[in-house]
Amino acid sequence: MILNIFNGRNQLLQLFIIIAYAALIYFIPVSIADSNGYNPLYDLLINLIRGNGVLIKLLYIIITLSPIIVTHIFLDYLGVIERKNKYFLFIAPLLMFSNKDAWVISPPLVSLILIVIGSTYVLRTTEDDKSMSKLFSATLFFSIASLFYSVAVLNIVLLLIALNIFKQFNFRDALAIIISFTLPYIYLFTYYFVTDSFVENWSYLGTLFNNIGFDVIIFDTPFETAFEVVLISISVFIISTVLVNQRSNLIQVRKYVSFMFLGLLGSIILLLFAGDNTAFHFTIILFLVAIFYTMYFGGKIKVWVYEVFILLFLVHNLFLMWSLFYTN
Repeated sequence: MILNIFNGRNQLLQLFIIIAYAALIYFIPVSIADSNGYNPLYDLLINLIRGNGVLIKLLYIIITLSPIIVTHIFLDYLGVIERKNKYFLFIAPLLMFSNKDAWVISPPLVSLILIVIGSTYVLRTTEDDKSMSKLFSATLFFSIASLFYSVAVLNIVLLLIALNIFKQFNFRDALAIIISFTLPYIYLFTYYFVTDSFVENWSYLGTLFNNIGFDVIIFDTPFETAFEVVLISISVFIISTVLVNQRSNLIQVRKYVSFMFLGLLGSIILLLFAGDNTAFHFTIILFLVAIFYTMYFGGKIKVWVYEVFILLFLVHNLFLMWSLFYTN
């Protein structure tokens, strides 16, 4: 029943459910995570808003809502989902906020919107387009994202793979991507040099390597253990089903899905390097998983078992919000 609401034309009811659910989500107190690595733009942003409750809440709303809205619009624009399919607007927050650390402004969460915008440029790249302007723009957004969340610097590998997916790979274009990725760092360290803080910040860059590793307790309670096992099992099934069924899609759509899957796979690998940001990094992974849920539900006949899963996620999230509210 819930899924049918988001696959129909009853936009008023859809809007009411989204607003009601968002009101519950944003009612939970928001905190700020430590930088945990070389994240100069994140440090600057947090210093600007720290101590101002209104700005903290406003920033949190922007960095959680904007990636969801932009991604939904772009999936529709690319033809990956049908126009009437509004699942992502519901499933993305449902999965993202199943993580108890989602109510924290953190480097991964702040970087997400920049990664999403960068990805929109990648997905608009075509083999016939002789210019590198779209990939160049995408690279800049990914690079700036890495200044908010240092581990995201490894996404340069994803951009080089994207070059091979959407264009014909050659070393000249690969070199252009690498150079454009370094430009924000060149500007930043030029500023450090001019302000006589180059040595200090160069040593600060070394903290990036002091915060590499996987540091999180996944199965902390029996209830969370059961939920996480169900979530992982369902996600593996849905993602594998979507990938297998890609043979019936247009070649361009297959390229889009391949890039999104590689992005998801890369985000999972980045967990090994996230260090103290590991718990917050799961929000990015769940956001990407929600894209595959949206594609899967959009192409399947709805059966009661899907509704059971959605209700399970809702009950889990409501219980999580209740426990967090009373804990704080």
